[in-house]
Amino acid sequence: MAPKPHMEKNLTRAVESLEMTLATDPRSIDTRGMEKSVAMEEGQALLPNPCQPQAVLVAVLGGELLALVLTLASAPLDGRFWSELSQLSLFVQWIVLGTVAVLCLLHRLIVRLSLMAQIVVVFIVGMGMSLLMSQLALWLMLHQGLDRVVRVTPESLLVKTGGITFILLTVLLRYFWVQQQWRASLQARASAQVQALQARIRPHFLFNSMNTIASLIGIDPQRAERAVEDLSSLFRAALASEERRPLAEELELARRYLEIEQLRLGERLRVSWVIDPELDQRRQVPALCLQPLVENAVYHGIEPLPEGGEVRIEVRGEGGRLCVEVENPQPEAGGGEGRRGNHMAQANIRERLRLLYGERSCLEVRTGQGRYRVRFCLPREDAE
Repeated sequence: MAPKPHMEKNLTRAVESLEMTLATDPRSIDTRGMEKSVAMEEGQALLPNPCQPQAVLVAVLGGELLALVLTLASAPLDGRFWSELSQLSLFVQWIVLGTVAVLCLLHRLIVRLSLMAQIVVVFIVGMGMSLLMSQLALWLMLHQGLDRVVRVTPESLLVKTGGITFILLTVLLRYFWVQQQWRASLQARASAQVQALQARIRPHFLFNSMNTIASLIGIDPQRAERAVEDLSSLFRAALASEERRPLAEELELARRYLEIEQLRLGERLRVSWVIDPELDQRRQVPALCLQPLVENAVYHGIEPLPEGGEVRIEVRGEGGRLCVEVENPQPEAGGGEGRRGNHMAQANIRERLRLLYGERSCLEVRTGQGRYRVRFCLPREDAE
């Protein structure tokens, strides 16, 4: 059937829209990505979040260790040792917990500051809390009769407390500064590698999708027009510079791809979606973490089978983690691995997950009972 003139005009317009999308200057995309990375680095916090229970526990244990060291250095190992350790522990924990509480209250404000400003604020809070608790201890000694129990002069308490706090803050802030610089360097390298891995995925995606469009133009121009418009939307998302995007957008990207493939494969391609209704689809996931796996499932699991088969996509939460599984038929000849490049997307996604999350993520492949399954899990959002 020959296409009608208005259909040809609309299809031409859609193709031109796709060409404009694909003609986007890659350098401008990379520049935006670099600017975003720089902005993220500037907003990084120097200290761990002091409101987290883990941070409070580490601070308490560190304070107790300091009290033990100071007591061992000054008190004789006799009956008075435990008494002096308990008194010093109480005093140190006042300072530690007070400092952590103030930093927790100011956390949202502090993370917006430059690194040097963060250092100054943390130093002022630590020294101020040290002197404040020293004054409180002196007041208790003078007005509550504790001077007979705690044998220390006011001048000695202020000088020793201030000096020890100054040294500890200097060492700790230097440590956190080095840690922050290391994290920034690692993030820059990871960002560059993620962009390179994304660039390796996109040509494969473009090749298969354009073949789909070409096979439809002479058969059904209306469906070809819809496919071109869908592909244009797909590439606007695929060529975006962000490293992460909401889960809902990643699912929509996979749906659009499958719609294009269903136009070409027809009833041979059946799709089953299983999505946890309680899952927050606003949570951030790595860009292009699902669509390449779906493309592999179609290319290696459906196309080799004359009768086709079902691609099953399951997305669910497991104890705060996000787990995604893509399952497809496993042809007997080659077992889903006979076509060249089957593992490229899997290797790329595995490497990207490692760069972004380290050992807190996983990607595994399972085969059996004529099915091929790829499953990956992302860590809790509050740990990212």
